[in-house]
Amino acid sequence: MKKKLEKNIGSQTDKSMYSKFKLSNISYLYKRAASREQIVFKDLLTGLGNRYELIDKINSVLGCGVNSNTKIVLLLIDLGCIQSVNYLMGHRWCDLLIKKQSVKLKKILKNGDLLVRSGVDEFAILVAGCNDDDSIKIISDKIIDKLKHPISIESNTINLRPSIGIACFPNDANDTDSLLTNAHIALNQSKESGRNSVHFFNVDMHLSDCKLIKIEQALSLAIENDELSLVFQPKVQLSDSKVVGAEALLRWSNAELGDVSPSIFIPLAEKSNLIIEIGEWVVIEACKIMNRWKNMGVNINRIAINVSVQQLESKGFSSWLFNIISFYSLSVEDFELEVTETSLINDEDLILEVLRDLSGMGFRIVLDDFGTGYSSLYYLKNLPLSTIKIDQSFIYDMNNDNATLSIVKTIIQLAKDLNLNLVAEGVEEDIQASKLLTLGCEYAQGYLFYKPLPSNELEKLILVSC
Repeated sequence: MKKKLEKNIGSQTDKSMYSKFKLSNISYLYKRAASREQIVFKDLLTGLGNRYELIDKINSVLGCGVNSNTKIVLLLIDLGCIQSVNYLMGHRWCDLLIKKQSVKLKKILKNGDLLVRSGVDEFAILVAGCNDDDSIKIISDKIIDKLKHPISIESNTINLRPSIGIACFPNDANDTDSLLTNAHIALNQSKESGRNSVHFFNVDMHLSDCKLIKIEQALSLAIENDELSLVFQPKVQLSDSKVVGAEALLRWSNAELGDVSPSIFIPLAEKSNLIIEIGEWVVIEACKIMNRWKNMGVNINRIAINVSVQQLESKGFSSWLFNIISFYSLSVEDFELEVTETSLINDEDLILEVLRDLSGMGFRIVLDDFGTGYSSLYYLKNLPLSTIKIDQSFIYDMNNDNATLSIVKTIIQLAKDLNLNLVAEGVEEDIQASKLLTLGCEYAQGYLFYKPLPSNELEKLILVSC
């Protein structure tokens, strides 16, 4: 009996202990699950929800079968310039900045709205039950106003340039993915329009975005498919219209898209970094053509090649360019390199160093679109220039606007004082050419003289003029 009783007691104790162990385990697993959910759905820096919580919330709201008359509004907010702050001041300062901005956003929210940090420098606000676009616009403008206000941290002050993109259910999307995608499309529109702005999604944006993506995909195969070509716009001497050089201009013709304007595909190439590969193709093709001209006895003087900021920033560009030209038995004297004033603001010190290196090798440096940037006089002083080109917008207006004419006169005088060559772009009328010659401008390009020509047509033109 005693043994039986001990056995029963032991059995009951074991069961009790096992029961406690199971309860303890379950409690532990619940805590672990809650902790895991906290990690999955929360942003550790700001304490806000993250992209996963945003998606979960949208799915949840849409899954509840919301009334089709009720809008769900998604605002995507890009803080603007965070990468620059991170680069200049470091991660810690950047983190403090993001936290400060998140606090501002919390204060603007209404009860029931969801605020999350959806990306490195991006926040999202989900507003349910709003049917009034004007109210959303008022909130958005308030957010822009708050976020662009100067921020001071540890004696450092910075101004950000936020952007907001807005998409709504059910007007713009009927599922979570479409809502997020369309809000991003609207956000990109805001960023491209100069920042500090708010854009609501519309179908035209989507069509435009899809078209640009299609163009970019086709452009990535343009070299492989032999779709690129060069044309040459002659540069003439104004006194006698004699051709004294030419500018190489890139053209792209695609079987499906047709002839795509450089004003469309060049910015896309720069944005996607395809411009480096395409720029290399331009240099090599220009060298092949110039080599052929030399062998034919076609004396074109110099060919101007446009160089992008990405090429100037790429490692070893100067040496690569010099070696390619030498490979085709050509000289640096056969070319000049055109850079735009606005491209110089990217990494000014590096680009100035590269341009000085190129000038030291003997390349002539041309400053294109002069007068359209913000620091023209500064660049005239510091760049190793041989030539400046007056932007065509000034040439177009100078006979109808006294202020523009005064600017043209000033540019011409500056070039003389600094011993720089001067080329006027976009000359289309005799009266423009006559005025420029009278003011002391020696060279010009434009449809008055020649449109851009294929290489074989320019060959004939040069041979005939000889």
